[in-house]
Amino acid sequence: ITIPHSVSKIPRFAFMFDNLKRIHLHDGVTKIGANAFDHAGLEEFTMPNSVTEIEANLFCACRNLKSVTLSSGLAEIPMYTFNECTSLTEIIIPEGVKTIDLSAFYRCLSLVDVTLPDSVEQIKDHMFAGCESLQTVVFGSGVKSIGDAPFLECKKMNKITLKATTPPTLLIDLFRDSQYGVPANLEIYVPAEAVEAYKSSASWAKYADYIFHVVDSSNPQRDKQMHITYETLDDLKVQDKTVVTLFNKQDARTDDEPLHDFRADHVLFISAGRDEGLEELKELLGQLLRENKIY
Repeated sequence: ITIPHSVSKIPRFAFMFDNLKRIHLHDGVTKIGANAFDHAGLEEFTMPNSVTEIEANLFCACRNLKSVTLSSGLAEIPMYTFNECTSLTEIIIPEGVKTIDLSAFYRCLSLVDVTLPDSVEQIKDHMFAGCESLQTVVFGSGVKSIGDAPFLECKKMNKITLKATTPPTLLIDLFRDSQYGVPANLEIYVPAEAVEAYKSSASWAKYADYIFHVVDSSNPQRDKQMHITYETLDDLKVQDKTVVTLFNKQDARTDDEPLHDFRADHVLFISAGRDEGLEELKELLGQLLRENKIY
């Protein structure tokens, strides 16, 4: 089907349950309404760059749809846009998209790899929920927030790459899945210069191999601060992690009370500003890496 040039907007439900396999939209189309291709027979789709707005459920249950290229004029991918597009294997999301709404790719069972452009800033809940074949996802450098359980029931996920140097806010959990949990072979890659920022972020600490708990020894409220830290880790269900507590600023202490952390696996007393205790820290890191065979 070729849409005539006199048409600038595709109304909602326009091709719902239509058996068309391909449709050509000219560059004058600016908007496509909700459910326009709901349950349609489309096999591939290229959206003209003139389109600046699409509404929810656009390709809902287009089970023959394999490949989609979106418009560079879009700022948002609405909720359930590709809901149950079970044959979708290729999705090209151009620079310019800033928001991906609720469950945009819900149960796209054939998706394996997805790369999000640097322009994407906000990702809402359950983005790839139920994408059982999904293995790798790259988040662009501009992402600021990721909603709850973007990978719910994504049991084959093995690689997540985050290009942002500032850790994005993560709402609750990446998986939040009582049946599958976090895949055993999952690897998360972040920029080298941002590793410590991610490890110290409450949102991302649960995915770290080790928790380094730095305590200001000179602070009279140190016990309270330690309690708050562990309370936060408990709330986030950070479990079965090796905890290294570093009692820092030993040189600035004004009391001689013993320092304890009974929840830590290892405790060191350091003064980073004076390079005191750092050699012991290096030795401990080497020991931990050898024990876990990480080289």
